[in-house]
Amino acid sequence: FESVRRLKKNPELRNIPVIALTASALSHDVDKIMEGNFSEYLSKPIDFSKLFEVLSKYIKYFDKEQKDDNKSDDTTRNNISPTALNSLPEVINLLQNKYWQKWQKIKKTMFINMIGDFGKEIKKVGTKFSIEILIIYGEEIEGYAEKFDVLRMTDSLNKFPEIINFLKKINSESNLEKKNL
Repeated sequence: FESVRRLKKNPELRNIPVIALTASALSHDVDKIMEGNFSEYLSKPIDFSKLFEVLSKYIKYFDKEQKDDNKSDDTTRNNISPTALNSLPEVINLLQNKYWQKWQKIKKTMFINMIGDFGKEIKKVGTKFSIEILIIYGEEIEGYAEKFDVLRMTDSLNKFPEIINFLKKINSESNLEKKNL
């Protein structure tokens, strides 16, 4: 409490938000925290989704480049080369087995560094197999993590199952076309 009191007395520092972490959620403790000039409080154990929600109120982020938020639209999704089509079973297997578990862990913890690394790894898979939707998806996640854009990062992470399902659909359609030839 003393640190916050000193911070708020300093005209150059008084606008810095301070979030209290407490083991108690009793109303008299919460009142004491809010009277102590804290901007917010969170109860332990920390719920990471709530932490990110609170942090996103106070951390400013910016776009280094103005990009279309929907880069992975249908036109991009349909740009899968014949070579990439042949590798889809391997890619789908990789995404479902190796990266699905990583994705689930990331969704639970929401650690920014893990999210950024996940984006880099997905981009590498996309580059290795020439699958543009994975390259763009990985770049989006990596960029949002770098900018601490929690809302867009979360939205992008939630697209992972859709991307796997999309690749499965393309693979099925490709297999049907091969059988009909």
